[in-house]
Amino acid sequence: MGSSAKNWLLGCGLSCLAVVVLVVGLAVGFGVWMRGKVRGFEQAIDQQEQLEQRFGSDEAFVPWPDGAVPPERMESFLAVREATAAPRAEIAAFFTMLPKSEEERQRIDDSSFLEKLRFAMRVGSAGVGMAEHTAEFMRARNTALEHEGLGMGEYTYIYVTAYYAALGHSPADDEGHGSAEELAGRWKAAEARTTFLAQLRGLRESLGHGAGADDATWAATLAAEIEALESDSRRAPWQDGLPEAIRASVEPYRDRLDSTYNPATNPFELAHGEKRGMSIRID
Repeated sequence: MGSSAKNWLLGCGLSCLAVVVLVVGLAVGFGVWMRGKVRGFEQAIDQQEQLEQRFGSDEAFVPWPDGAVPPERMESFLAVREATAAPRAEIAAFFTMLPKSEEERQRIDDSSFLEKLRFAMRVGSAGVGMAEHTAEFMRARNTALEHEGLGMGEYTYIYVTAYYAALGHSPADDEGHGSAEELAGRWKAAEARTTFLAQLRGLRESLGHGAGADDATWAATLAAEIEALESDSRRAPWQDGLPEAIRASVEPYRDRLDSTYNPATNPFELAHGEKRGMSIRID
């Protein structure tokens, strides 16, 4: 080591050494923290792949002949909702910190630099925890699906049918973040729309061509709904009227379903993870 380097170290003293140790420690700690978060998502993705091996792809799920959800399957769905309550609450809590209107955003813009800094630090700190809560939610959901014997395809069908079609929640729900124009008709989980459409096609095909009058009428109703969804990406499922059999299967569970729905977590509910090299994508 050269004399200049020795003199710098000697002059630096304990305070500089402490800073160096702190910086190195933070770097190492952040790396360990990031590995932990990635590992959480990797576990969720592994569970997702196991579910697909057991139940098939989401789009391959064929709903029950009349589209209605049997009581025992609704009970299993609600059990999954209950099992994911804690991480869903953590995710929802983060979004309550964000401005929901132009007035709130303007109030933050007009605040002092110190107040803006405090807000940014508070949101930034909470945002860091979002990765952990999202991974925890996906693991809890996938674990509960495995336990209840539900595939992600069946879960998606019930979620879309119950919350969007029967209870009237918007596929665009996200606790009001974004303008009305931005949110109008937009499905937050675009993959869910593709999946639901494929499932309706599968149901229509399963009815066959030698059906009786009632089945023929139902097949025509399904064909019309499929065509409407295909021609309008903003359309909510069954928005012109929910078939009575489906409505009757959901109605007894209305209160329990409503109590487990939150617009803030809607964009995450049907999310899938995908490994892409060193990164992980959540859709």
